Amino acid sequence: MFEESLAATWQWEGWEEETIASRELARLVDRGHAEGAFDTSIDQDWIIQVLWSLLYLAWQRTREGGAKNEALTLCLRTLRKAVSP
Repeated sequence: MFEESLAATWQWEGWEEETIASRELARLVDRGHAEGAFDTSIDQDWIIQVLWSLLYLAWQRTREGGAKNEALTLCLRTLRKAVSP
C-alpha cells in the first residue's frame, strides 16, 4: 500500500464490485459491533469509509516523507479512538 510503484500497477476496472475481502471486512465490523468493540451508533458503512480514509491519510503521510510505522500507528490509533464505544 505504501509503495508508489505498486499504485501504478493497480487495475481500477471493477474497483467498485464487492469482493471477498470487502465482505470479510463487513463481517469483521459486524463482529466488532456484536462484541461491543465498536460503537453501535456508528454504522458499518461509516466505519469502513473511515478506515479507507485513514489508510489514504497514512499513505499520504509516507509520500510526504513520514515513516511507515508512524503512519500505520497513527492510522490504527485514530481508528480505535473513532469507533470505540
